[in-house]
Amino acid sequence: MEKFNREIKKATPRSGLRSNQAQTASELAIFGAILIFVIGLIVRSAMSTSQVMNQQLKVMRMAMTVSYWSSMVAGNTSRNAASILVIEDRLSVDTANKLGTRERIPLMIGAGAVFSNQLYQPIKYGVTSNLAIFDVFINGQHFPFSTSAFKDIILGPGHPTWEDPCYSIPTATKPIVGGCALAYKVVGNYTASLDWCDDVEDPPGTVKKPCGTINLPADDRFDLDIFERISDPVNNAATPTVDPAIRAQFSWQWFLVPALVTYGAAYVWQTLLPGRTIGALNAGDVADVDGDGKEEIIHDFDCVKAFCHPTPGVPCLAYEDGGIDYIRGVIECVRVTDSQEGDIDFTINDRDKAQGVPVPGLQDDVQMFSFTKGFSGGVPGNENGTYLRMEEGKLFTTDTGRFVRSTNRQDHIDIIQRIFRLSHDTNRFCDAYHQRVLMVSGEVNPVEACNDCFSATNGNVMKTCMTEGDAIHPPIIYIRSRIADVRGRRWVTKGQK
Repeated sequence: MEKFNREIKKATPRSGLRSNQAQTASELAIFGAILIFVIGLIVRSAMSTSQVMNQQLKVMRMAMTVSYWSSMVAGNTSRNAASILVIEDRLSVDTANKLGTRERIPLMIGAGAVFSNQLYQPIKYGVTSNLAIFDVFINGQHFPFSTSAFKDIILGPGHPTWEDPCYSIPTATKPIVGGCALAYKVVGNYTASLDWCDDVEDPPGTVKKPCGTINLPADDRFDLDIFERISDPVNNAATPTVDPAIRAQFSWQWFLVPALVTYGAAYVWQTLLPGRTIGALNAGDVADVDGDGKEEIIHDFDCVKAFCHPTPGVPCLAYEDGGIDYIRGVIECVRVTDSQEGDIDFTINDRDKAQGVPVPGLQDDVQMFSFTKGFSGGVPGNENGTYLRMEEGKLFTTDTGRFVRSTNRQDHIDIIQRIFRLSHDTNRFCDAYHQRVLMVSGEVNPVEACNDCFSATNGNVMKTCMTEGDAIHPPIIYIRSRIADVRGRRWVTKGQK
């Protein structure tokens, strides 16, 4: 018995040593697994960040190239300040799925670049190639959207800012009284501005920027809802919306420039601001002349083809600056570049949203369809349909031993639909006769069909299609990207001989 107990005592330390060794090995294995997992995460994160940065730099180089090409090669100003948006639906990686994955993750990258060679080059009215372009690339489809348009504005009765009476010209018999349209400039608050004033006492008793008798009084200058007051003077009183305590630090104010020429009698005998000096509307000015609260670039007043005098029997004016009534000195028509009349209006603000103006651009609705069977109207080269084939089985060879094999082969089409809402139908993609335009900005029109966008009989349901809209509903482009997927996977596992 004693001998047996001695043997037990001798064996106990050995058993504990083996247990400690096993525990140490387990801890090292767990620690090694955690370390490898952490290193894998770091490498994966670094690779992902590197790939995203590479794509961002790629789009940035694209914007810089486009801006340089526009100024130096094409010789126009459409992309002086190039802005590019790239969207690609890329297949996601799923290493746990031996058959591969058919899920796609959208990659969205934007970039901008400015080449200053023609940054201040004046734009000639009517040369549409000089209008600013916003480039959108969606799965290889290029959509050059315009952000402005040329427009002739008639400044006559019915204009949103029409003011009558505007002037009273004395004569030997009775004065000539008439109306005019009101235009407004945005004056910035900086030291060198001669048009800025605020009537703020700083320090008390001293006014640094007195308004005096120059243009609008301070309360009118800081009435940010001045256009609401003009359109509805009964319900919208002349109430300034900027507190006098912060006017000296406010960034901008209104400055009245009525549609009058300084060398005309109407300007001399204006009744808009009696006893005050008013501004004048000149070619090259930037002012709001259509009453939407946003400025336009004024080119000239040569509206010969677009404007005739409303008085019966008076012929159309056929000389330069035909939009001016030289007898009274009243501007009756002006030609402008309007940043709100392009395919996309980027100037939508809270005031527009409150009035129910829809926000243009990509909408939240995205749909994806996969075709794995034959269909009518397939793309060239794949009219007979597509397939999805999977094989799994065992393969025995006498040379290499036993293998387990699984194969995934596919040839199908993913159709991804996005909705892009436009602000206006400029007839650049679909013309006035509802027909597809062949070329847009020197490239093949990415829009493949016009209207009837969900018809299966004419095949429009698979095409990038534009609904031209109406006076209430803005035009919409249904961008349908057809992406072929011909991937294959093959898994081979070596077994026991």
